Amino acid sequence: MNPRQRKRLVHLLAAISVMIWIWVGPALAAAPFASNRLLEMSLEELMDVEIVSVARKAQSLSETAAAVFVVTSEDIRRSGATNVADVLRMVPGLHVARFDANVWPVTARGFNGLLANKLLVLVDGRSVYTPIFSGVYWDEQDSFLDNIERIEVVRGPGGSSWGANAFNGVINIITKNARDTQGGLATALVGTDEEARAGFRYGGRVGDDLFYRFNVLGLDVGPGRNMAGKEGADDWRQVRAGWRADWQPSEKDAFLFTGGLYREEAGVRNLVPRTWSPYVEIVDFEREVGGGHLLGRWTRRLHDGGELQMQLYYDNTQNDNKILSFDVDTVDVDFQHRFRLGHHQEITWGMGTRWIASETEPGITTSFAHSDRTDYLWSAFVQDEISLADGAWRLTLGSKIERNDETGWEVQPTVRLLRRLGSDHSLWAAVSRAVRTPSQGEVESRIQSAVLPPTSTVPLPTLVVARGSRDMDSEKVWAFEAGVRTQVHPKVFLDLAGYVNLLEDLRSLEPAAPVSAGSYLVVESRADNRLQGRAYGLEAAAAWSVAENWQIQAAYTFQHMDLETTSGSLDEGSTSAEKAGPTHQMSLRSSWNLPRSVELDAWLRWVDELEALDVPDYWAADLRLSWKPLEHLELALVGRNLLDNRHLEFKQEILQIEPTEVERSVYMSLSWKF
Repeated sequence: MNPRQRKRLVHLLAAISVMIWIWVGPALAAAPFASNRLLEMSLEELMDVEIVSVARKAQSLSETAAAVFVVTSEDIRRSGATNVADVLRMVPGLHVARFDANVWPVTARGFNGLLANKLLVLVDGRSVYTPIFSGVYWDEQDSFLDNIERIEVVRGPGGSSWGANAFNGVINIITKNARDTQGGLATALVGTDEEARAGFRYGGRVGDDLFYRFNVLGLDVGPGRNMAGKEGADDWRQVRAGWRADWQPSEKDAFLFTGGLYREEAGVRNLVPRTWSPYVEIVDFEREVGGGHLLGRWTRRLHDGGELQMQLYYDNTQNDNKILSFDVDTVDVDFQHRFRLGHHQEITWGMGTRWIASETEPGITTSFAHSDRTDYLWSAFVQDEISLADGAWRLTLGSKIERNDETGWEVQPTVRLLRRLGSDHSLWAAVSRAVRTPSQGEVESRIQSAVLPPTSTVPLPTLVVARGSRDMDSEKVWAFEAGVRTQVHPKVFLDLAGYVNLLEDLRSLEPAAPVSAGSYLVVESRADNRLQGRAYGLEAAAAWSVAENWQIQAAYTFQHMDLETTSGSLDEGSTSAEKAGPTHQMSLRSSWNLPRSVELDAWLRWVDELEALDVPDYWAADLRLSWKPLEHLELALVGRNLLDNRHLEFKQEILQIEPTEVERSVYMSLSWKF
């Protein structure tokens, strides 16, 4: 879409907005208020929101000794976001940025990157990180947002339950039971940024105990603009299909089956280093990505209130591009058992194994030492929850033990203590250890990251190379956390959490002496574990029921990090990670139900500067106006990033990929249930 067409579309959507206001305006004072589950939920009920991601069992938020934030389906719908990553901007403790139209860096408590590697992301219990670089491709995750029941975000280590890579947090995306998505749903979206999107879902049943749904989604996103204001190469097209079936043949047994396929093309502009003038070449290409998964889970309720669960999934990811192509197959088997021991203890234990087979093909800047490899992971965990003083105190002791092919045995323990002060106040504290095992890239890759032009002191160009190492060990953290949840007023809920992380054996890049390659020099930096430090922060979330039809939610994040290299390190750049994240972040959301089935939502955000990346701070504001002319038909007009024409949110250097800026945009959407 060219600028002239985009301007016309903005004017058209603005005119439609005015027409909607003219239509509903005269009746605002007389018609009944719109209603939805978010505003109908009392603050007391917020304390009882169900959580499964901390203890691998259902428990209420008030019983959880961890920093947790739950994004509900209503939060998602009223956010105006069109993908999971943008939804997560409302979560305290997370840093979400858009690098370009199809890449989102997302992390918790620091260390963000294009593929942030210290955050575990699950979809219905299936890990979606890539073992190639231990990160998540957010563009590849299902963005049929109406299927999501809730997103549980646990900040802080989750290794005692979920294993390695749950270093700084866990994001668990939980989709709706097929029983709750019966009938049809058609959605469509057109806008200035996300130019076209359409989806369809249908749910049905077989007999009284088997429910199913299937859905398809297609999207077409145009390129953004780079820092010079010129059109980028980050256009994005995707088609995906998914299905889910829930079968409950008896009161004791329940089966879940899910599957999905997707295919996409995503544009990339790579600044390829060259050893001849001008020492960089601009290469535009398309990432051709595809994959799919199958998951099955059996759950049996036991007569003593316990539970057995067995889960098996297969996942395939294919990524064909000019930087590095790869094909990864994953098979994961997981078993867990929960039972009561006496009157005051509940034991949860389990074991699992994972098999990963990967193939890589070298690209213009990146290659792996081995094109084929197979990795195995074995794990077991146990957790004991002890109830003391008639349930006023709860002590949780747990640990997970893993065996992987790179670093061998890893132990990740935790101790958590909860104190309940009535039904609307609770205090908690925790001490945990977590590890992050090296990715395949940190062990086997060779990345040509830049070429330094000749100078008067160095007359030859210098090729800078980052190389993995088989000696790379796991990164480690000891986390000390504490928090409070309280209803400070009948209409005000407050959730505070603070932490101190002691960081050990973090990845560094140790440079070697320059080596002559004839017409140029080569400086290689190898991955090592000579970085350490400390991080601390404060995270706050608040909800205020201003009136029966109006709720305001706020979030604030403060984080600080001090990093240093250990004795003997020559790495002069990795400590900059302490300044690569925002020190402060704020979010303020207003949800207002107006008469005549109209909703008005506003979202204001501020993100502090990323000093090490030379990314300035920015303010952003979104507005959403929706109207339901019929019970099952909703029209919405959404304006995003309305406070400036465009702004930069993230940069990176190792792979030399061009970022684009986030632009002001407007879209109109339609949702029809039948």
